[in-house]
Amino acid sequence: MAHRKTRNQNAGFTILEVLAATLIFFLVIASVIATRTRALRSVAESRLISQAQTLATMKMTEMEIKFQDAIDKTGIKGSLGKEEGSFDAPYETFRWNAEFKENPITIEQDQLLQFLSAYGISEEDAQAQFEQSKLLLTNLNKALKENMGELVVNVTWDFQKSERNLILVTHLIPKKPKIKFTQNADVGREFSP
Repeated sequence: MAHRKTRNQNAGFTILEVLAATLIFFLVIASVIATRTRALRSVAESRLISQAQTLATMKMTEMEIKFQDAIDKTGIKGSLGKEEGSFDAPYETFRWNAEFKENPITIEQDQLLQFLSAYGISEEDAQAQFEQSKLLLTNLNKALKENMGELVVNVTWDFQKSERNLILVTHLIPKKPKIKFTQNADVGREFSP
């Protein structure tokens, strides 16, 4: 009886198994590299945002001092203006612009009526209170416009082929506000029914 040698089928890997294992290995490596790249990009972006916050805060403080001095000398209307520039090294990739503009805040009829309604006052009573308060609201809106300005500082930088920005906003008033009361209610756009 002759014995034939049978090949042990578990002795090695087939070429198909080697290719499959290589493909899986490269997919895992590609995934790790992509994850690491995203993590590094996220860290870089966080660092730039942190730097932008610091630079914007410093620029806001500088502009507050500058425009506050101008307000105290020439008033709100005489102080309105824009400025722009870039930061010194090592932050020369960051740019800034600052604008001191008229105060956009006013109290409008709808806002007052909603406020009164929120406190349980009927629409009819809220409308009656509005009618009694028109002169007061006119003077309040006039005082807000004449004695408050809005300062906006915008810091921009480039990241991943797009422009990013960080905006800070504050409001400035003169040290000695000038309030001139009117005797007539201005039923303009903010008070129109």
